[in-house]
Amino acid sequence: MLYLLNKDVRTVRWNGEPLHEATSAIVKETMNGDFTLTVKYPISDSGIYQLIQEDMLIKAPTPVLGAQLFRIKKPVEHNDHLEITAYHISDDVMQRSITQMSVTSQSCGMALARMVQNTKTALGDFSFNSDIQDRRTFNTTETETLYSVLLDGKHSIAGTWEGELVRDNFAMTVKKSRGENRGVVITTHKNLKDYQRTKNSQNVVTRIHARSTFKPEGAEKETTIRVTVDSPLINSYPYINEKEYENNNAKSVEELQKWAQSKFSNEGIDKVSDAIKIEAYELDGQVVHMGDTVNLKSWKHNVDAFKKAIAYEFDALKEEYISLTFDDKAGIGGSRASGGLSSAADAILGVTESAQEIALEKALQNADLDFDHKAGLLRQEISDDIELAKARAEEVKRELSDTINQRFNSFDNGPLKETKRKAEEALRNAGASTLLAQEAKRIGLDSVARLEAFKSQTTSAQTALSGDLDALKRTIANDIRPKQAQAEAEIAKQAEALSRTKNELAGASTLLAQEAKRIELDSVARLEAFKSQTTSAQTALSGDLDVLKQTIANDIRPKQAQAEAEIAKQVEALSRTKNELAGVKSAQATYKETTTRRLSELTNLANGKASKSELTQTAEELASRIASVQAGSSRNYFRNSRSRTFTTGGQAVYDYRTFIVPDFWKNSDRFKRDYVRISFDVTFPVALVNDMPAMVHFSAHPWYAYRNLIFKGGTVERQHFEFTIDLSSSSEDYQTNNVFIRFGTNYGFPAGLQVVIENAMLSVGNYFPAYQPAYEDQEDRVSVVESNFKQRADSLDAGVRSLTEGLRTKADISSLNVTAENIRQSVKSLETDTQNKLNQKLSQAEFEVRAGSIRQEILNATKDKASKSELTQTAEELASRIASVQASGRNLFLNSLFKQDIPKTGIWTTSTYTATIDSESKYLGHKALKIIGLNPSGRDGGNPKVTYPALGQFGKVIPGSTTNQDVTISFYAKANKNGIMLRSRLGNIGYKTGNVTLSTEIKRYVVHIPKGWTNESKQTTNEWLFNFNQEGTIWIWMPKFEISDVDTSYSEAPEDIEGQISTVESTFKQRAN
Repeated sequence: MLYLLNKDVRTVRWNGEPLHEATSAIVKETMNGDFTLTVKYPISDSGIYQLIQEDMLIKAPTPVLGAQLFRIKKPVEHNDHLEITAYHISDDVMQRSITQMSVTSQSCGMALARMVQNTKTALGDFSFNSDIQDRRTFNTTETETLYSVLLDGKHSIAGTWEGELVRDNFAMTVKKSRGENRGVVITTHKNLKDYQRTKNSQNVVTRIHARSTFKPEGAEKETTIRVTVDSPLINSYPYINEKEYENNNAKSVEELQKWAQSKFSNEGIDKVSDAIKIEAYELDGQVVHMGDTVNLKSWKHNVDAFKKAIAYEFDALKEEYISLTFDDKAGIGGSRASGGLSSAADAILGVTESAQEIALEKALQNADLDFDHKAGLLRQEISDDIELAKARAEEVKRELSDTINQRFNSFDNGPLKETKRKAEEALRNAGASTLLAQEAKRIGLDSVARLEAFKSQTTSAQTALSGDLDALKRTIANDIRPKQAQAEAEIAKQAEALSRTKNELAGASTLLAQEAKRIELDSVARLEAFKSQTTSAQTALSGDLDVLKQTIANDIRPKQAQAEAEIAKQVEALSRTKNELAGVKSAQATYKETTTRRLSELTNLANGKASKSELTQTAEELASRIASVQAGSSRNYFRNSRSRTFTTGGQAVYDYRTFIVPDFWKNSDRFKRDYVRISFDVTFPVALVNDMPAMVHFSAHPWYAYRNLIFKGGTVERQHFEFTIDLSSSSEDYQTNNVFIRFGTNYGFPAGLQVVIENAMLSVGNYFPAYQPAYEDQEDRVSVVESNFKQRADSLDAGVRSLTEGLRTKADISSLNVTAENIRQSVKSLETDTQNKLNQKLSQAEFEVRAGSIRQEILNATKDKASKSELTQTAEELASRIASVQASGRNLFLNSLFKQDIPKTGIWTTSTYTATIDSESKYLGHKALKIIGLNPSGRDGGNPKVTYPALGQFGKVIPGSTTNQDVTISFYAKANKNGIMLRSRLGNIGYKTGNVTLSTEIKRYVVHIPKGWTNESKQTTNEWLFNFNQEGTIWIWMPKFEISDVDTSYSEAPEDIEGQISTVESTFKQRAN
């Protein structure tokens, strides 16, 4: 079925207007060439044809990749029908401009990343990646189109790395090889009905002129070498055909000459092309797809050749191939129309409706790689802008400091002495200042504990930590260094740097001391207000109280009693934040507003350090980039819906239930027709024999339900379902707490059926949103993370106390003359902003933005005490360690990356199983635990076990510590063959296991061990026991154990990185002191 969509739709999940009257719809794709859809649509009384306009989108099925978007470019109206030509959605960016670029000895993925960086206009939703790791050199000398850089000819990215492009809607991947050899053989005696062979010498190359341009080591200019190589067959032809090639990876004449000769020996460009035109009418169930290689045999004509499918025509209405085109090799570029086919690429494999059974496959989209790539670009650009602005600020600051020194030396300091005398008298009257300082220390210690507890709470909580540290480092850079060098003169310089009223200072030097103190207090209040804008108010408390301690030590002593009351009020307000967290909710609009205000304040503070227009421009760019990270839409009303695996046993009726959060029944839109939407993925590790009908119900009478669900038989692949349930006729008080799917032997399902249900989503709206967990699930994760990381708060206490003492001892007495009223207003403002931001969470991209600032600010704060290279290295290590602690549950599994050897891992090897650490089979750069299991029949059948030294709130876990706990095990794994079932359990809980079925591809698996199992033994041990159902070999990467009923993304156990963090932390404290 075809669907018509609006021109600005960015997803294939919504169907749009059905084009059910279409009489013809043909999809044509050429390897590294055109990808088009041609539709014939009748002009009928329905009037649907009038809706079809240029630049609208058509959603159409394609082989292997599934539904794709095509943009209408040429609708031609005939007497009785429309003839529509549409190009694949990827054509939208093919004419974008790419500035001059150069990549030297890098992978294809790096070249694509550089291409994206060099676009003049952002590419939006489009992403590019590659699995080709070969290192080659590619460069352009002028601005070209994206199509020219990516596809056009041998001197393109696809040509240089000899890749094959896969276009899956907005995701484009350059693969080493797009298809595979499935063992398909087409022969004269079996299924080759007709035969026609065409030989063509038009494109034969007999002489190569090759060149390489590179810069030798130590040289300032590039060197170009050239060679000419003749084909061994050059005398076999009555002519000479020459061609130019470039390979900038060759660094010597010999190397370039060997490379040119390989064009003849390996690629056969000096041989006549040989295309075979055939018609296959019976493939006996054999499958051929784009990029596949088949063996063509004709005994009569003495042909035995391997040919590659380099183009196809596909009937999008019947969803079957019309033809496949075979040639020796796919071409690269040429023109967008020709698609780079050789002149002999005429071989057509005709597949009729009765001929071939096509197995449609759907490719997984590379969304994670896409996000990581764009986040990396954003992080780098923002970091560069911040560093540039700071460099300019320092230059202006030095010039301004000289001017201030001259004016300060020339003015009468009589009023200043009088101010100092009054401040000393006020200090003597405030007899309990020491107690106040001690109270500040206690508050600071408590704050640091909360800061560390939230360090890995969520990705957004980490972002808040980065922002607070950013503010801390700014305060250090602006306050401490000047006060160490000069007392009264440097206070004047600092006040001038922070002041937005430097013109008043120049005209009224006698008021310098009073103005400096007022502006400094105003600056501190602004910094405090900014810190409280982060979502995690408890994390922000650390930075805020650090600034507040300076204020207490330097400014509040004359009014101790009033300040103590206000601070106590602030601490009490912030201590309530833990109970008031409402979960991780989208706050993009609010955060954009607060970010804009923060950047405006920073612009004001930098007035006098760099030109206001320059810093304002930088701030606007930052706000724009952060705002571009969208927060998603809709919400999920299903709890714990990410992944559930269960077995129906022998029950006659088995209801699988997914529980609903109460907020669903508060959404009045549920009464709108077709607004209640449910989607989920289901996998049957052991395939159903036949297609099976099923029903999905709300579990209260009357049972509102969807009754047309069909589970496909004969497949173990994931099946995706989307449907609506009409609640428009339900009453206001109709409620239930779950939705269920009914299985069981009474309904035709086999006994002991294993089912995996993932990404279940209950939403309310007019479209099916992408999966996201319920807010309530993420709130549980916040509580778990908070509890785990409180243990590590003390590690930063010494550093904070040291910095606090430094601030207190180096503060100048002239800053004491500040009224208590201003302090109260500052604290009240901080409290108000904190309460307003309790429910906000920041995104991963925002954290990366601030992590860049941390590195630069640590360098600024300590550059007078260590060399720039030392501090840069230290700052980067610390930022990296902080960033590595993800917003996830605590990993109880020690050595989960298998960096240590077998004895330290605690692996028990039996006569049935042997285990080793495999350094060769790495995934994401990490080693694997390799387990070889012999046939369990007739053997001891013992389980291999891994003892994971879990840590709890009070140190090492003892046997029984996981008793009556929900335990979740997640890991990546594969097997040497499909169908191996891996059974997992904890020690001493009997033989109840969480089972997953492995395939030969690496996938992530999750096993839930519920309280009902761990409660069966009083001594549940910290051992992971597992076995196989058959002989085989499995590999396990990055296992994670967490006490929780939900799984979270992988992170190392804190103990595995604690030593390295402590080293970096100690080094930094030495630098800071």
